[in-house]
Amino acid sequence: MNTFENQQQKVTEHFGSDPKEYADKYSNTTQEGYSFLSRRKRLEERLGRGTGRVLDIGCGPGVMTKQIRDLGWTYVGIDISKEMIELAVKRFDHDSSTQFKVGPVENIEEEDNSFDVVVAMGLVEYVANDEAVIQEVKRVLKPGGLFIVSLPNWWSPVRLWDRLILKPFIYLKRRFITKKEVGVLHREYVLGSYKNLLKQNNFEVECVDFYNFRVVPRPFDYIFPRMSIFLAGLFEPLRKVLILRNIGTGINISARLK
Repeated sequence: MNTFENQQQKVTEHFGSDPKEYADKYSNTTQEGYSFLSRRKRLEERLGRGTGRVLDIGCGPGVMTKQIRDLGWTYVGIDISKEMIELAVKRFDHDSSTQFKVGPVENIEEEDNSFDVVVAMGLVEYVANDEAVIQEVKRVLKPGGLFIVSLPNWWSPVRLWDRLILKPFIYLKRRFITKKEVGVLHREYVLGSYKNLLKQNNFEVECVDFYNFRVVPRPFDYIFPRMSIFLAGLFEPLRKVLILRNIGTGINISARLK
């Protein structure tokens, strides 16, 4: 069976197994928690205040909801995991202007041209078809609408370490020792390639923000989380330096539908 044929099921099971644990990562003093917060901060800066409608695809347990609502936007979140949406509804059931729905991002149950902004944070790296997601985003966005998407950065030095050292080790361990099936696939992106894909679908890239300047490789970032976070903060100003910004493990792209 093709690896991506059961990716959707794996993603649903993986993220639905403990949605509260995932939500709590945003407040944990870990490198992963720091990365999530950095990504959300870049989103808030790019989104700004507004009064239109925002669709958060792959919203999880509503980890971006409060920040988007606090900026004045009307919020709709969708996620493929029923458990994630149940927790999101529980967390925000007091907010009548906030909606959550269960469903795949490749087939969004919303009308054409119905949103001012579509947000995809930590989503596209898990889907099988980038083109299908972008086409669906294009359909639900109003003309001139904004698409804000995050991507794992292929050129990040610590991601290079993961690909060359950690992932082969994990694969061999699963194959010959634990005998476990390969888990959820997580892709990384070259900025230029995704920008070209957006351009082909009538989007114009307005801004690129790099985030999470992690320089301590795994597993040392887990062993020394405070040091890893401290160093990442020191390197954060490099996101403005063209040559050095690829140290960031993630990229936020803001693109306008023509």
